[in-house]
Amino acid sequence: MSDRMSPLEELTFGGKEDEDVTLFLQKVKRVAFAQGRQRDQEWLMDYLETCLVGKALLWYLELDGTPKSNFTSLSIAMIRNFPVAASASIPPAPAAASPRPIAPVYPPPTGPSPALPRCVDK
Repeated sequence: MSDRMSPLEELTFGGKEDEDVTLFLQKVKRVAFAQGRQRDQEWLMDYLETCLVGKALLWYLELDGTPKSNFTSLSIAMIRNFPVAASASIPPAPAAASPRPIAPVYPPPTGPSPALPRCVDK
């Protein structure tokens, strides 16, 4: 018998500063995929709840409404409430670029326009 625990037993998330919620959510989806349950919302929600500990579990138990209705809604709520690694954060919008210099305006040429080639019908 293997000493290694199954993925269903290993995964926990407590909402601590050193935990990245996006990595946790991705791991939940990978376990669901390995179990053939990636589209089973009820299974995903039940499994995710069993992985929560500490602050994250207390937050989840107090959560009402839509976020508990499906994995995507809960994922969004968790991302808004728990730490995300700096590398996973959306970078701030760049500062407004200074306008490009306008090309100088030259006076229009004087004299006749150069002749354009004519199209010849064959």
